[in-house]
Order: sequence, then C-alpha cells, then structure tokens
Amino acid sequence: MKFFFRSAVVLSLLLILGAFLVLLRLELSSPFPAFNRVRIPGFEIDPRRFQINPRIDRLTYHRRDGSEELQHLPTLDGFPFYLSGERSFDIEPEIRGQVRVYVHVDFRTAIQWMPLRFSLEQISAGGDEVLFTAEHGRMSRSVFRDARLAPGDRLRLRFRGHGRVYFSRPILYRSPPAAERTHVILIGLDTMRGDFVDHRVNGRSLTPNIAAFGRDGVVFTRAYAQSPWTIPSFTSLFTASYEFRHNVDIKHGLEPGFPHLVGQLATDFITFALHGGFGLNRRWGYSRGFDAYRCVPEAGLISPFGGRALFREAVRLLTTARFPRLFLFLHTYQVHSPYRPPLPYLKKLNPDPPLTRCKAISHGDNSEKFLPVSEAKRRSLLELYQAEILAFDAYFGEFIGELKRMGIYDNALIVFMSDHGEEFFEHGAWAHSQSLYDESIRVPLIFKFPRSRYRGEIHDPVGVIDILPTILGYLGGADAPEGVDGIDLMPLIRQERSGAPRHHLFSSVSTSRYVKDIPPKIAVVFDRYKMIYNEPYSTDNLDFFRHRALPPPTGRIELYDLIDDARETRNIAEREKDTVRRLMPLVLDVRRQVKAVLKARETSAPLPEGVRNLLETLGYL
Repeated sequence: MKFFFRSAVVLSLLLILGAFLVLLRLELSSPFPAFNRVRIPGFEIDPRRFQINPRIDRLTYHRRDGSEELQHLPTLDGFPFYLSGERSFDIEPEIRGQVRVYVHVDFRTAIQWMPLRFSLEQISAGGDEVLFTAEHGRMSRSVFRDARLAPGDRLRLRFRGHGRVYFSRPILYRSPPAAERTHVILIGLDTMRGDFVDHRVNGRSLTPNIAAFGRDGVVFTRAYAQSPWTIPSFTSLFTASYEFRHNVDIKHGLEPGFPHLVGQLATDFITFALHGGFGLNRRWGYSRGFDAYRCVPEAGLISPFGGRALFREAVRLLTTARFPRLFLFLHTYQVHSPYRPPLPYLKKLNPDPPLTRCKAISHGDNSEKFLPVSEAKRRSLLELYQAEILAFDAYFGEFIGELKRMGIYDNALIVFMSDHGEEFFEHGAWAHSQSLYDESIRVPLIFKFPRSRYRGEIHDPVGVIDILPTILGYLGGADAPEGVDGIDLMPLIRQERSGAPRHHLFSSVSTSRYVKDIPPKIAVVFDRYKMIYNEPYSTDNLDFFRHRALPPPTGRIELYDLIDDARETRNIAEREKDTVRRLMPLVLDVRRQVKAVLKARETSAPLPEGVRNLLETLGYL
C-alpha cells in the first residue's frame, strides 16, 4: 500500500514538475515575449525650464542666458528635469527573471568642473548592484544592460550633479534567441525609381541583391508614391493618407492628433527608426509613436557610403538591443542628388566616366527645373545616379547577409520601398517634385514575409499609403484607424480577392508644393490608365522660369495607357473621352479640397530660418 502511495506522490510531483517546465519553455520560447514601457508615477515637467511643442516635436530647455533646443533626443516621450544635487527614480518591474533594460540618457553639466554622474542600479534584499555608471560633463547615450530580477527587486536611475537632464521611458523586456524574435523591418531608399529595379546597363543588373530579395517575397510592379518629393511622401507612408489630406509641406508639420500608424504598431512592438536627416527631420511629425527616432548623419545627403553607414548602424542596434518584438524603420539618401557614388561602382558602369560627382540639374536652383543640357551631360548624370543605385544594392546585399547570419532574416517581415523617383528629362524636367509621370512616382515595393510564405508578382496599382495598413493586417493586431486612405493588401497577397484592390489611386503635388511657381497637379491611376490634371501656369509663375527655361507645354488633361505606352509619350485624352469623363469627377473633388487648403494658408507664417537653411542644403529651395 505504502509503495503505491509513494509512487502516486512521486508521479504527481513529476507531473507538476513537467507541467512547470513546459510552461517555462513556452514562456521562454514564445514568439511574443513580454516587454513594458515604464512610467514614472508623479513626474511632472517644470514648465519654467522645459517646454514641449507637439506640433513640431521639439523640446526646449530655458536657461538664464537663453534657450536651447534639445536636438538629439530619441523621443519626446521622456522625462526632462533640472538636477541640483541628487535625484533618483525607482522602477517596480512588471517583468521578472532574466530581463534586459533599455534607457536613453542625455545630460549637460551646469558646472564645468563638476561632471554629472548617472547610474543604473538593481536594488535587492541580498544587496544592491550597479549595472551601469557614467560620469561626464555632457552625454547622450543609449544604455542596454541585463539584470536578473527576483520578486521584490527594483531598478533605480540615480543622477548626481548640477545641470540639465533627460531620460527616455525605460523599456524592460525578455530577450529570446534570435530565431524566436519578431522583426518588422521597413527600408526606405530615398529617390529610387521603380523601373530601375533589375534594370540592366551594359548587361549588368543595377540591383542583383534587391532582385534576389524580391524572389523571396511579393513584388508590386505598379506601386505609386502619393507625392513626388520626400516630406509629403513619407508623411503619406506613416499616416496612410493622401498628400491633400495630411497637408504636410515645408512650412507645416503634421497636426497633433492626426492618425499616425506607428502608434498602432507601438501597442505590440518596440519601435525604432534610423534615418538620414534633412527632409526626415522630426519637426514634420514623423517621430510620433517611435520609442527612438534617431538620425544617422553618415547616411545623409552628402555621403557616398550612406547605405553602408545606415545598415551597419542597424546591425549594431540589432546586435546590442536584442528586442523581442521590433519595428525598425531605416532610411538613407544614398541615391539622392548630389550624386557622388563610390568610384569603384561608377567604374563598373563606365571605366572612364566624364563626371565622378555632380548635382542634379536644378539642385539648389528650382528655376532650372526645365533647363535643357547636352545629351552627353544628361547621360553622365544618369550614369552617376545608376552608380549610386549599384552601390546601395551592394550595401543592401551585405545587410541581408548579416540578417541571415544573425538568424533574423527567415522569420522577419522585411519591406523595401522608396518615397519617389527621379527625372532625367524624359518629359522635359529634372530631379523630382514637379511632375507626376512614372519616373517620378512609380517606386519599388517588395514585401518579404517570414519563411517567404508568399511569393510572386502583383501588377495591380497600389500605393505607399498601403504599406503600414498591410503590415498591420498581416500582424493581425490593431487595425488602421478609420478614415485613412491606405488599404490592407493582404487579401490581394493571399489571392483572396480577384481584380484591383481599389477603384482608383491618387498621386499629387498640390497642397505640399515646395516650388510655388509650379501649379498643382493631380494624377489618378485607374485600371490601365493614368490621368493627370494640370492647373495652368500664370504669368507670374512663368516669370520665375523665364531667365532659365520655360516649362514644356502640356494640356490641362493628360491621359496615358500605361500598358501600351509605359513611357507616357502619347496623350490619348482626346481619343478616350469616355475615360476622361469617368475620372474627371474624382479629380474635381480633390481639386476642391486642394483649393480650400491653399486659401486657408494665404496668411500662413514665413518659413523658419533654420528650416530654410536645411531645405536649401537638400536642394528644395
């Protein structure tokens, strides 16, 4: 009897232990490990010293001798204060066991001979431990540290000294093996034409690595940007809204409260961005919803190695952070003017190039938008641009190789896109921002799903506005807010829907123009057609260009059959009057919205000097 009783007890204990081990294994191997963003209860910002402007995402520190904008903060969702002596903040962790801690700290001492000191400490019954400490006069640093937290343990952020201090919301999380993490990586290459993916020059593909990446996923061959320049186009990406709805332009950032879909992702993901600066400056509202929105200067406008710098920084972040669920946005100006590709890549296209670096025609002088040049000069500019693409593709291939080596690639959702293209006088204009032909607005778009679950090409017209709704649709968490213009393309990708995913798609340069003397233009893509509606130039508009070159003549309405006339050389508006009549009410409705916005802006404030200088550098002014 005793034998059976003992056996039953042992068996019960083994079952309990087994169940515990199974639960522990499930917790540790879950593809959705826990993380939490820490709030500091009772913390209030001192309005005498600090001011947050949510309209332009700016934090200003008011000193006795003047004001200082804090420019290098990863997010405004943090805790600024003035330190005089010592101050500490205790964190009661919601996650126990093996935990990783992230916090960004930014401070500047007020007394040069007395540096500020910061420490991250673990407070335990068995004894306290300093996990990280730093002592500097000025510091801006992201801190990652591991801790093993038992019940009752706390974390403490401790500051000593005198000066201005800021720290971001700490994030506590479990860090599982790479194959068990969930990554969504969105790569935005500024100024990349859609028709140059796998384009061949002298028998050489410009994008062999991007093309190979495309074979692992879904390639949208007719993807359109909603605006032909950076600021409104990337705003359309993040808001899933048309240019004439979000109304972001050089002078106007995103209105507070306007739907920003990164905020939807932040419900289930830690959200980071690495970008090339300039037109991606946070003042236009891009950074909302991001835990960290950080500029990588080496990925900016003038670097010939921008793509390489961006991807290396991304690899450092992925290696260091080891976040369980990460949405990562990456952006570089690698192929944007001024063109200055690394010489080895240029020589792969031409062993004896006539130019090794050059600005695009009109870069810095918009009155040259329509200036003719010799065919030799045009070919040289195109060659430089193509060499930039060739270089970026090599860096992209290295990054994909690193993701595979790290065990991230196979399980990640990776999206590659661009915000607009680039013109080389195909329709009598240079660079971008002024036209709605395909060389300006047709862009690459590739979705690579975990384990390459979906593959192939989709030829239906889709937009940059559809990217984040599709990511949300695939993840199955929070839906895109009601009223946005973008749609979830997953039914199309899963082949659950036959025919086009929407009736029509808009692109425009209207409420968000940076060359005010180019009147609004509205394009609507419908089935195989694109119709462009051109507001006429006034005499004053034409005077702006007269000393250089006048715009090429176009009719008020252009209609192109994109299947039979992919280069948009034959305007068939007169021949296809029924199609024009069908599309005209759509265009006129947009035109009414545009006119209302422009009228309301007639008394708007002048462009701030700092923004003007930034945009002059970029070539937009």
